[in-house]
Amino acid sequence: MKTIKYLFIITFVFQISSGFAQTDIAGGNVSGIWSYTNSPYYVNGEITIPNGETLKIEPGVKVIFTVYYAFNIQGQLLATGNKQDTITFTAQNTNVGWKGLRFIKTSSTNDSSKIIFCKIQNVQAVGVGGAIYVENFDKLIISNCLITMNTTYGDISSGGAGIGIVSCSPTIESNMISYNIASGGHGGGIQMSSSYSILRNNIISKNEATAGVGVTVVGGKPVFINNTIVENTADISGGVPCHGGAMCIVSSSPIFFNNIIYGNKADIGNQAHLQSGAQPAFFFCVIQGGSTDFARDGVNHGRYSGTYVSNIDIDPLLISTVSDDYRLSDKSPCIGAGSDSIIINDAKYFAPQYDYEGNSRPNPINSAPDIGACENLFDTPTDVEQTSSVFKDFTLYQNYPNPFNPITNIKFDLPEVSKVRIDVYNILGEKVAELLNKIIGVGLHKVKFYGSNLPSGMYIYRIEAINSG
Repeated sequence: MKTIKYLFIITFVFQISSGFAQTDIAGGNVSGIWSYTNSPYYVNGEITIPNGETLKIEPGVKVIFTVYYAFNIQGQLLATGNKQDTITFTAQNTNVGWKGLRFIKTSSTNDSSKIIFCKIQNVQAVGVGGAIYVENFDKLIISNCLITMNTTYGDISSGGAGIGIVSCSPTIESNMISYNIASGGHGGGIQMSSSYSILRNNIISKNEATAGVGVTVVGGKPVFINNTIVENTADISGGVPCHGGAMCIVSSSPIFFNNIIYGNKADIGNQAHLQSGAQPAFFFCVIQGGSTDFARDGVNHGRYSGTYVSNIDIDPLLISTVSDDYRLSDKSPCIGAGSDSIIINDAKYFAPQYDYEGNSRPNPINSAPDIGACENLFDTPTDVEQTSSVFKDFTLYQNYPNPFNPITNIKFDLPEVSKVRIDVYNILGEKVAELLNKIIGVGLHKVKFYGSNLPSGMYIYRIEAINSG
């Protein structure tokens, strides 16, 4: 019996892109181009894109609201970042915050607005709609965004700390909507009223609210396809029993297809609270507790008689909800358990062609798609590259790119079959992610680290390889 142990520690930097200058923006009308070279942009008053005008924001730009101001979009906003360079909207003083992006009385004659690969955070709003509020305007795409740490305040009629939607149907796809709080209201993640939106590949997690924490739907008939709605918590406010950990559905019959609804908590209806004749339909979903655990009109385990087809009640086995890694582990029962399409009242709905991370769905081709926002790639957490060389030593390479935003690669050579563990820590010594913990073979290995939910700063990764034989 022999034991060989290798231990390496390397530091790396997660850095949000910054430009080369600073631009001060006075309150009033804005349009034209906000360039990366003039970033960051400090907003010193309430700003508005006028009707018929366009503002284009380049990838990597950081927009900082110095005081409690709103960004009103009456014309067209093109805030289109990319995977490497997201656009950030934030507040200079996080305790004060800012009022968020507001589409109110935006004319339907304007071209579509796009909010793509953006990070929207630190909004403090009163009423409905936190980070993004949309009213009577369909021509909006919200895609590949991180919407986090936003708060709404008010009574039970307020909410939508992540996204608030009233009487419109924007496109909402491949976003992570997490750590938002609707204090005293509904919809920590999303609140929708009279909407027929189709929501695909979104991860809605760890939000808080008094009711309908992940999603609140009032009227309309939105369709939810391949979303992951997990670990949202209804928080008691003023002694009122809280309801609908994952969702609160009122006077509506939305459709849920290929979704994970699991690990949400509330006093009444951990996963779902149905009110005023609501009859949502569920197809090929993972739902903790099943339909018998739904609450109805304030009573746990209330009677539900809606459409409930091919759903399962089983732990989805996500990789690590602790580190906000909502991909499916290789043993997840969600793999291949979804459907490529469903037909309801002559309307056909399809599983998305790509998943939350942009991977093709289904994988492999011609298989059934997975349930949830992320498609399992049917391989280990590392992409192993075998070569004809003989690996005599354990070698750990510097991660690349470094600095990075938001993904970096960690590579190492392994001379013998070993149990390998890789953990990531912040500079306070707190563990923020476990990237790998399993036995793997000889060869050159690569593991990706996703830092989209971490603040900028320096991090340390620790790799340990133990061979016993």
